[in-house]
Amino acid sequence: MRIAFYCEFNYNSKIDLNEIEMGNIGLGGAQYLFLLVANNLAKKDRKNKYYMISNKKLNIKNNAFIYKDVKNENDLFNFCKKEDITYLVVRDNYVTTLRKALYMSQKSRSEGVNVLPVIRSCVSGYFAVC
Repeated sequence: MRIAFYCEFNYNSKIDLNEIEMGNIGLGGAQYLFLLVANNLAKKDRKNKYYMISNKKLNIKNNAFIYKDVKNENDLFNFCKKEDITYLVVRDNYVTTLRKALYMSQKSRSEGVNVLPVIRSCVSGYFAVC
């Protein structure tokens, strides 16, 4: 399987994200968790391929996942289709934006990609894919 995590970032691109396991060094909590989970899964699960996709260029060079920055939802869908992504994990508040983009664009662009919203639990640091 090919599993991609998409998260929007608003941060200073000079922050070095290569050692995210050491702790959050200035990102938002959700952004940090997306990076950490994608990184840890990619390191521990060699059967599947993991991707981290963002709306901004991130300072990531030495992680176990494949990194890609995209300009908009169409770029996101096109990348997922090109890479044959099985699951796209997004923040729960981003699902509405993706649905609008799907409706406005050709539906064939997202065929075969399962969008999974992430719901954050009450316990900080834990979230589940639904």
